Amino acid sequence: MTDGESWDPINNLMLKRSKGVGSVERYHENGQLWEKTTGEEYRKNGQLLMKMTTEEYWYDGKLRSRSKGILKDGKLHGPSETYLDDGRLSKKETYKDDQLDGPYEWYYYENGQLKSKGIHKNGLKCGEWFEDGETVTHPPC
Repeated sequence: MTDGESWDPINNLMLKRSKGVGSVERYHENGQLWEKTTGEEYRKNGQLLMKMTTEEYWYDGKLRSRSKGILKDGKLHGPSETYLDDGRLSKKETYKDDQLDGPYEWYYYENGQLKSKGIHKNGLKCGEWFEDGETVTHPPC
């Protein structure tokens, strides 16, 4: 291990940190990388935020998915996107204080067609949604 690295054998984690940039790596029992999250701190309007990317891997080491988002005070905040192993968009979500809050889209893995689209408010679906080919009405936002 180098300076700024530490190993947590109980949780199978490798922690790395240096000058506003950090990463956490988790491994499968076979030693293959399972998940890697990297973050970079920055300031916007005087507030400390962290831009983060998480990559998940299958047991054989192939990329499973990639997610991008922003942390504010340690909570998901703002737009977040998740991509499949082939680079196709899987989900677009918006968060506020770790809860879904805003536009949401989810696409089928098999064909990339829209599965679900609508708005969340304080973690709950609201207004008109498109779900599995049908329009569904939830309480107003």
